[in-house]
Amino acid sequence: MPFIRYETGDFVVRGRDSCACGLPFPTISRISGRKYDFFRAADGSQISPHRILDTVQMDAMGWIARYQFIQQASGRVVMPIVLAVTPSDEQLAMLSGRMQSVLGPGVEFEYQIVDEIAIAPGGKTRRFKSEIESDYD
Repeated sequence: MPFIRYETGDFVVRGRDSCACGLPFPTISRISGRKYDFFRAADGSQISPHRILDTVQMDAMGWIARYQFIQQASGRVVMPIVLAVTPSDEQLAMLSGRMQSVLGPGVEFEYQIVDEIAIAPGGKTRRFKSEIESDYD
């Protein structure tokens, strides 16, 4: 099915120039990932959301049900978290420490335990949202 004026926010790898069924439309060989906002470090460099995601997956996937990262200002990132189970103080401290090392000096990190995280009209949640600079705007 052709994509006509439909923006998904996914990055894809282009496939063959025509479909195997004979239609003359280019194909998609694979979906390689979601478009995420990059965050800014205190020195102005970009922080890849994949580095942040690796940290969360390493530490917290057993106790986090849902989460989001929001860069509210150039020196502040907040992580709303919906819990799957109550984490230990050690787990929370480990998450904070690892996030601080990824974000670097000059960027304050704070997690916030919340009851829910808003779902966008399309049924998805933006995991990485920059309120200072966004690829979605």
